[in-house]
Amino acid sequence: MRRKELQTMRELTPMMRQYRSLKDQHPHAILLFRLGDFFEAFFEDAHVVARELQLTLTSRPVAKGRRIPMCGIPHHALHTYLRRLIDRGHRVAICDQVEDPRHAGALVRREVVRVVTPGTVVEDDLLSARENNFLAAVASRGDQWGAAFADLSTGEFFATQGDVPDHLHAALALWHPRELLVPDDPGAGVVMEDMTATAYDAERFDPPVAARALREHLGVATLDAFGLAEAPLATAAAGALVQYLRETQRGSLPHLRAIRFNPRSSGMVIDEATERALGLWSRGATLLSVLDLTETPMGARLLRRWLQQPLLDPAQITARLDAVDAFVPDAAAREALRARLKSLGDVERWSGRLAQAAGTPRDLAALRASLEALPAVAPIVARYFAAAIRSLVPALAVPPDLVDSLRRGLVEAPPLSPKDGGVIRPGFDPEIDRLHEGSRAAREWIAGLEASERARTGIRSLRVGYNQVMGYYIEVSKANEHLVPPDYVRKGTLVGAERYITAEMKEREALVLTAQERIAAREYEVFCQLRDGVRAQIDRLQAAARAVAELDVYAALAEAAVRHRYARPQLVEGRVLRIAEGRHPTVEQAIGGKQFVPNDVMLGADDRDILIVTGPNFGGKSTYIRQAALIVIMAQIGSFVPAREAEVGLVDRIFTRVGATDDLAAGRSTFLTEMIEVARILTQATPRSLVILDEVGRGTSTYDGMSLAWAVVEDLHDRVGARTLFATHYHELTELASQLARCANLQVLVREEGQDIVFLHRVAEGAAASSYGIHVARLAGVPEMVTHRAREVLAGLEASAASQRTPRKRGPSRGRQLALPLPSPVEEALRRADLARMTPLEALNFLSTLRTLVEQPGEGPRIADAPGAGPRPGGRQAGTVVPFPKSPGDPSRR
Repeated sequence: MRRKELQTMRELTPMMRQYRSLKDQHPHAILLFRLGDFFEAFFEDAHVVARELQLTLTSRPVAKGRRIPMCGIPHHALHTYLRRLIDRGHRVAICDQVEDPRHAGALVRREVVRVVTPGTVVEDDLLSARENNFLAAVASRGDQWGAAFADLSTGEFFATQGDVPDHLHAALALWHPRELLVPDDPGAGVVMEDMTATAYDAERFDPPVAARALREHLGVATLDAFGLAEAPLATAAAGALVQYLRETQRGSLPHLRAIRFNPRSSGMVIDEATERALGLWSRGATLLSVLDLTETPMGARLLRRWLQQPLLDPAQITARLDAVDAFVPDAAAREALRARLKSLGDVERWSGRLAQAAGTPRDLAALRASLEALPAVAPIVARYFAAAIRSLVPALAVPPDLVDSLRRGLVEAPPLSPKDGGVIRPGFDPEIDRLHEGSRAAREWIAGLEASERARTGIRSLRVGYNQVMGYYIEVSKANEHLVPPDYVRKGTLVGAERYITAEMKEREALVLTAQERIAAREYEVFCQLRDGVRAQIDRLQAAARAVAELDVYAALAEAAVRHRYARPQLVEGRVLRIAEGRHPTVEQAIGGKQFVPNDVMLGADDRDILIVTGPNFGGKSTYIRQAALIVIMAQIGSFVPAREAEVGLVDRIFTRVGATDDLAAGRSTFLTEMIEVARILTQATPRSLVILDEVGRGTSTYDGMSLAWAVVEDLHDRVGARTLFATHYHELTELASQLARCANLQVLVREEGQDIVFLHRVAEGAAASSYGIHVARLAGVPEMVTHRAREVLAGLEASAASQRTPRKRGPSRGRQLALPLPSPVEEALRRADLARMTPLEALNFLSTLRTLVEQPGEGPRIADAPGAGPRPGGRQAGTVVPFPKSPGDPSRR
């Protein structure tokens, strides 16, 4: 706070002292303070609001002529401005009037009714309908960690725990919480890079404190039934999260009454790099955009969650596949179901808001419409025998009493606010009906007053009027003043008339003027009763919402399977990944009417754990290796896949190293970023993982990159054992297929037509002969003079390589050593020879040796045979050093 503002504190008015008292309770939030028709911010908050919302900063006078900064928001536009503040990461405490100013004393009572943070938003206009809005909390001890996630708008609540720090970062990137709670103790060990965190009282994360808070919230004596008995850090995170929600929401959380514990081992791990490389859901053309044919917001959110964590349990996957399979052949039933689902809205979020006492009359009306439409869904799905479908039918039964009360009690099109009247249908509440009748009778009496008074007094110009200052009045011209009866009481004088009231008129006026206020107050009470009815049935409503979401996803996946010609995958034991005529789901849709060329994949069987894919740029290598990973993900969420047939041995995690980007903000070059990702793969991949590598090593010099790529493949083969697809332009790596027992080569085929090439996009066995980079450059529009010069340079480089390289067979896969570049044999012999000690005969023999080395490179005597030559440092003879094998495209190999 600025110095001048501090000086005014002792001079504040009672209302501003009330403001300061509330602000002191929420020092880390922007306090919006209700004053009449505006929410006002003062002091430093006013500066922030004016800057963030681009509003005018004004001021308000206080004692002794001082002024304090002020910035206001119209109360009816609160949500519009609130969203902008929340999107910028601010916490906002909403302070409202909790008594009617007309009935208050000198100071209206105000309270903070809610603290809105990025992770606690529930309003539709502040949320994305097809995405969750998670609040997360994290607790850690050493490498062990626990995390809890809750979506206040839907009631979803789950926790997880692990012992690999990278898995925590993967979980946070996966669920993308809008707000992250961490202990405010610097020694707590929770450090989250690249993520906005809210520091929260570390004591709330203490396992005993958190466990007690969680038990109290769930209303249980033990957490064993939720699987948390042996998960203290997950419990600590969940308990802290619950305490935070209760503090910010100022009330109970009836829709947050169950928590799921998901061990990290229960689903496939997809980290941020993999999601970005495969294009799963973040932006643009994604796998989610291809599969999301859902008809409800609930279904869209569920499909996204399925995609974020594919299953590892074969039984669960099979149950989902059975459900999708049931809808595939029955187009009529599928379309009927999807049409019914389309008429349903977001039951999950409407009921959640209403259960929190945050819902509006329009939420009630929308919920009513959905509950009235829901019974038509059950008969469509009841005849299916798939266990996953039949198990959902009971949940589709709606509470009849609740639907009946909403149908009878709520008007067809209620207003947004529950406090302005016009919410309750006539005939539902006797007291409201009585108030309406009294008001109507009073209005009719007043409407007839003018005629009756004219008849009674004989004043034909008498009229009855109304204004906000005087209320109802009788106006008589001065010319007729002598006709005014004695029961008229003068209330005002005009130039040519007098205004009067009567006792009965005031009584009727009171009925009219206060009736609307009393009706609105009573309607609000009845609205709250209807809302409480939703709250009492929240468990059944949430179960119905989950059932609808699941049916929606099954029907959407079936629709996608039919539209895109997908096949049901077969789950197999072991590590086999066999795909017949597989296609890339996203690329296939992006190219529209063009024919996508399908290709086969065989991994994990027939001694094929690693496939090295070579071929030209633009030929389809990257598409091929990515489509294999996408098909695995689709299979493990329970979807049909873009292939003629597929056998999938379950994958525990998909790793990718694709693309070349730097991270300048973190001080990481392109190559360092690449190597960090490679290190993560080599340290965390298991034999059940699937590794996708695209152009590893290209971020540094050719020899460095080739050496690293070579060594990475060896390590994946010899130690890690993960199924791997490796696309590369280092054609030297194809030699590994002859050296590693479980490594094979694949090539992307092209057809040469003169100086042109035709991309066939067909993958076949074997190694590619060239990358055709210059051809691709010409296709891209590089000037002819540049590509012509490139061909000249390439010819020179290939000729140079042919004269310098010595092709040799590699030794066994274990214990090999690679050296690049080697000195020429002649240079090495001269360097090592002791010329001063040679006899004339030895000198002649040495010259003969050098001549042979020059004339027949690779076939002459070994360097170690030269006179005076000794062993190299380390005891290894120079002749045993193995150079890289030549590229299949080198002239010396032709």
